[in-house]
Amino acid sequence: MILFIFQRLLLFIMILNGYKICMKKKFHIMLTLAAVSLQGIHALPELDSVFHQEITGSAKNSTSLKESSITFSSGIDIYFGSTQIKASFKMPSTNLSELEQEFPASTWEKSQKKWGIKQHINFFDKRFYADILTGNLTFTQGISRMKSPGLSAQSPFSPPKTFALGIQPDIPSWNQGEKPLAAAIEIGTEEKNSHSRIQLAVTEEKESFASISRKFRINKARTGISFQAGLFNLEKTPDSAWWQKKRTYPKSQCLFAEAETNIQLNAFSLALAGGINESPLGGHYLWQRLHTSVFLNSLTLNTSIFACDRGMICADSSTQNARFQFCINPQYEITTEKSIVLIGILWQPSYKTQDSPGAQETRETQVKAGIRYSSKHSQVTLQASSTKNDETTNQVSVQLALPLEERTFTFQGSYKDEDSKKSIWSISARHSGRKKHSPFISAGFSQEKNTDGDKKYKISSRVNLSGGRKIKWNLATGFSMEIKE
Repeated sequence: MILFIFQRLLLFIMILNGYKICMKKKFHIMLTLAAVSLQGIHALPELDSVFHQEITGSAKNSTSLKESSITFSSGIDIYFGSTQIKASFKMPSTNLSELEQEFPASTWEKSQKKWGIKQHINFFDKRFYADILTGNLTFTQGISRMKSPGLSAQSPFSPPKTFALGIQPDIPSWNQGEKPLAAAIEIGTEEKNSHSRIQLAVTEEKESFASISRKFRINKARTGISFQAGLFNLEKTPDSAWWQKKRTYPKSQCLFAEAETNIQLNAFSLALAGGINESPLGGHYLWQRLHTSVFLNSLTLNTSIFACDRGMICADSSTQNARFQFCINPQYEITTEKSIVLIGILWQPSYKTQDSPGAQETRETQVKAGIRYSSKHSQVTLQASSTKNDETTNQVSVQLALPLEERTFTFQGSYKDEDSKKSIWSISARHSGRKKHSPFISAGFSQEKNTDGDKKYKISSRVNLSGGRKIKWNLATGFSMEIKE
């Protein structure tokens, strides 16, 4: 009975927080949907929780312990049946000498504080569901594409690309930075061969997002289609130098819209997305992105294309410098009774312009190749890459993974040369267990050397421990040290 009352109290807090945010935007529909969802609440099962503690220290070329720095984060994740509550705070990197003088009041003021509440409700015999969220929420998928629509760096072993539909509101994870307060609701259906959902969100910064998506089947094809729109705050202030040439504009709210579709068959897959961005300088920008994959027995051919209007401004106020990108990635798999060998090659040219009037177009070309050997007792991956623009960067890496019965050991080494001006080599090792509460341990060492002969060494380590049954706990600690000579 106590948990039942507590759940209703939490839902009331969520509605109240959402109401405060929504009233700023007159977004009344979210409040109405949240109130309707009260009809679907059921009694709660047993309490479940996760406690998180993390301490990370670092030192930079100093013999004095007080000149070293430390970061600290702590949090709790509680589950009341279909209700999830997460809260955490993170102290930024602070020198021990400062911590000794200012702890604890100023440390709490400087810390990043996050929280989130998520309520999942089923109704109409579980044919429909609703997720109501409030707190320092995160948004990905469509929102991420509006902020960065271009092709990202890929591996020669990258799987066929499909777009994640919607805007995916979620409560913040332990390691994410500060996020503004927001309220969101997702209503959807769970049917045998289809899934439809509507997502709405609004933030305290007067930004608002909406999405509608549906997954379904047409004969043998798995298909998905989605549409997103958002009002974003854009602003770019001038640099301190009066002669700076980058475009600047005052704070303004602009509309961004995006649509995408996925089609998957046994021998072919296609992912197509396109968007229109309102410019704070006037007018609109268009962008398109296409991914295709063809499967021919042991051969897979992945291709990607991205194109946009020159000088397009994205939803995070950045400028999309890559105006046109193309990627081709053939992969060939050789299978025997005891092993699998995968060979991949990737070629991706990008045509870019800088964020300034009259900037010249430049070309950047990435070439990557790799081979991976996998068997029951080991996996060996060898990769090499070269990126050429104004400068040339070459890198080679090798990784050995040893999966045992209850744990996996992974060793990795790499060497990177940046146009013969700077070279970096590194080695690392990590241990991860397959059991639920197995420890995760990692350690690494790297050396950086430039043409002047200056060297920089870095040592790092990290340990993750977890345990508990009814009340779970998670403890993470890490240390890094940097030495210059």
